[in-house]
Amino acid sequence: LVLLRLAEGQVQADVIRFIPNADHFSEVMVPLFRIGLTERSLGVVESTVNPSWHVATKGVQPSIDASALDPINLQACTPHAERYFARTRHFVRHKIFSVSHALRLNYSCPNDTEGSDGNEHDDDDDSDAEVMHTAAWVPGTLADSEEAVTSRTQQMITQFFGAVRVPCDLALVRGPQDLSKPDPNFPCIRSGLYVGDYGHNMYGQFRTEVLLIDYVTMSPHELRDEQRSPTRIFQRPRPESRPPDQLQALAAVMDDLTFVRGVKQCGDVHVPMGATTFVAICGPPAACSALVDEADMPSHV
Repeated sequence: LVLLRLAEGQVQADVIRFIPNADHFSEVMVPLFRIGLTERSLGVVESTVNPSWHVATKGVQPSIDASALDPINLQACTPHAERYFARTRHFVRHKIFSVSHALRLNYSCPNDTEGSDGNEHDDDDDSDAEVMHTAAWVPGTLADSEEAVTSRTQQMITQFFGAVRVPCDLALVRGPQDLSKPDPNFPCIRSGLYVGDYGHNMYGQFRTEVLLIDYVTMSPHELRDEQRSPTRIFQRPRPESRPPDQLQALAAVMDDLTFVRGVKQCGDVHVPMGATTFVAICGPPAACSALVDEADMPSHV
């Protein structure tokens, strides 16, 4: 997860990592890159891109710039991605992850045939697979100090972007204008990004995962379409995955239905980013009653 913001007269990008702290997690910000903004004259602003990693370029100073990227060209540059996205790393084209805006850091050198220079990462390139097996990238254990997680993250950044030279692409997963509060009658939490501990040591440093919690309202007709071809709520990485059979109990509800869903923004080797990890019905009351029969509905969260 990367936080991109304007601060101190520059664009700052920081990787957010999490460490356990008593009964909660503390955020640790690790610099990814900075873009300095300088007004040379009235209305003329120059920018300078300063990445936190060094690009291996045989002694030649690379040219680095930031530019908008068509989200359709976003790629998951890890070998695990091909398991989920129909043997391709283009997860937006696979329609499991919706992205409205994206940013790419390009870097190139004169007579350089290995730089990213805005080109797509090769699906057949095994160099990123080699990085995944280096000491910094293996799951290992969850760091318990700011110093440890900072050092490890810096090594990961340097190995991936500097040595292998994978393009540094960022996708906007949630804009402030998208935040919304659900119906006040629902026993719900505010939509936004939440982090939790998956709890299994096998995930090591990737044990903490970030979810997007949001709400989707559908008409009965839209719900029937979703059951036939899940694209808005129940989408999963594998085509054989289907919505739960319990939805058949909602067929008699004639009002619009509101669901709360959790979508992974940081995934793992079992459920990738963009996949829906849980869904719950919020209303109307008739829909909730149809699913729980005579059981009592929760009154608060």
